[in-house]
Amino acid sequence: MVLKSTVTKFRTSATLGLFLVALLSVAIPASSQEEGTDAADHQKTVTPIKHVIVIIGENRTFDNIYATYVPKHGTVENLLSKGIIHADGSPGPHSDLATQFLLQKINPVSYFIDTSKLISPGKTAYSPFLPTPEVGFAPPLAARQSQFLKDPADTVAPFDAKTFSTGQLHTISPELEFGDLSLLTTGATGLTNCEADPTLPPTACSETDTRVANFNHLPNTSFQITGGKLPYDSYTGDMVHRFFHMWQQSDCNVSDGTKQNPSGCKNDLYPFVGIARGDDSGSNSMGFYNVQRGDAPLFKRLADEYTMSDNYHQPVMGGTAV
Repeated sequence: MVLKSTVTKFRTSATLGLFLVALLSVAIPASSQEEGTDAADHQKTVTPIKHVIVIIGENRTFDNIYATYVPKHGTVENLLSKGIIHADGSPGPHSDLATQFLLQKINPVSYFIDTSKLISPGKTAYSPFLPTPEVGFAPPLAARQSQFLKDPADTVAPFDAKTFSTGQLHTISPELEFGDLSLLTTGATGLTNCEADPTLPPTACSETDTRVANFNHLPNTSFQITGGKLPYDSYTGDMVHRFFHMWQQSDCNVSDGTKQNPSGCKNDLYPFVGIARGDDSGSNSMGFYNVQRGDAPLFKRLADEYTMSDNYHQPVMGGTAV
């Protein structure tokens, strides 16, 4: 989640069901270690860690998934523990820690070079509500096989379960187990299709994501993405996550550094920069999933069974490819 007092940043991406994450186990079983080594020596580690799972979440951070997580043992620093939200996802007593601002009469391009403009007196909080969350590039409908065959380059999941066989889905995504192929057929927004030609794959419109509860009356803080009209495995809008944009959104100034926040990053310009750069995301960056109430159950299981590094996003600014 975006907090004024930490360097924690988050993004929401196009989907939580299929393309949410890649899991990579870097553990090497003792039986597969190179011959000639003493297996006992490999147990004498500095820490008792035996396995590491690397979770690569495009445009996501810890609080986007684990905002409401309550650990079985120990403590965790997230939106719930900070009092920014309640367990039910509503704003908490310290919701102001996630307040977002906009800059008046300043084009983001102008402070790629001169970051002093970030402390402009034209900086004001969004009021009375956040900008609406936007659909971005989330697919409105499942693509039919005929549409895929006509324009495969522009076809994205989900795929129409009535026109694609299980074998064809496995050919498209052979890394999935057969039992998981149904994930390729669900999650479309059900909103407007802006592709006028019915023979071509569906295309998202630039429109408000009306599936989000209170989409046009969201308080200026973090908000729960999921609800009665938006299950956790649905596609949701993306937003900008490029190098310079992340610096702008983080709103950092060394003169604002403290012992608790040495970077001086206020992380309070996330919707503004996205909107100013035309990424059709609105307030998407302020959304989170309620993992304690059924969202993203795999991630809750991982958290329950393993130790995790909370509030860590990435070591450098920029997109996944940086």
